[in-house]
Amino acid sequence: DVRRNQWEEAEGHWNLAMQNEKDKIKGRALYNKALAAEVRGDLVTARNLAVESYEKYGNKRARRYSMELAQRIHDLGRLDEQMQGAPE
Repeated sequence: DVRRNQWEEAEGHWNLAMQNEKDKIKGRALYNKALAAEVRGDLVTARNLAVESYEKYGNKRARRYSMELAQRIHDLGRLDEQMQGAPE
């Protein structure tokens, strides 16, 4: 579904995966939901999902991803601050 750029449909599958009894499956599903949130432009939600994937389910890739997202959020905040003082 993601390969066909159908993120909403794929998220439905990941929501179902969250009901799986295996933590590894749940961690991967949260990681994938984080990717979908990033694609939608919602970096804060993406980071929160990635953090949850790591903290609750031990997904190491999600830890790295959450740090990357945190840096991007920080950088965008700084850019916004700089643009507020820029002449139009």
